Amino acid sequence: MELFPTPGHFSDVSALDLFAFDLPSGSTIYGDKKNSKRPLPPWERYLQARSRKIVETAVSNIERLLPKHIHAVTPEGFELKVVLFILAASFNALPI
Repeated sequence: MELFPTPGHFSDVSALDLFAFDLPSGSTIYGDKKNSKRPLPPWERYLQARSRKIVETAVSNIERLLPKHIHAVTPEGFELKVVLFILAASFNALPI
């Protein structure tokens, strides 16, 4: 798994163009392009909604562990603290 924090105003599709992936041939990259005007068949809308729910639940679980305020002096320091919180949350979710 790789993590690429980006500003909130970036769409996943735009942000994917900024990163150089070192992936095996045939790999799949998933992104979430919200507010797409393209009409989708009902089965695809269902799958998107289901996947989005899983991601939003995971983010909510991580968000619950975050403090209300993260003190950081630089953007890099803030990013480091957020990544460390996510890493700690992943260890917290491991079955014992």
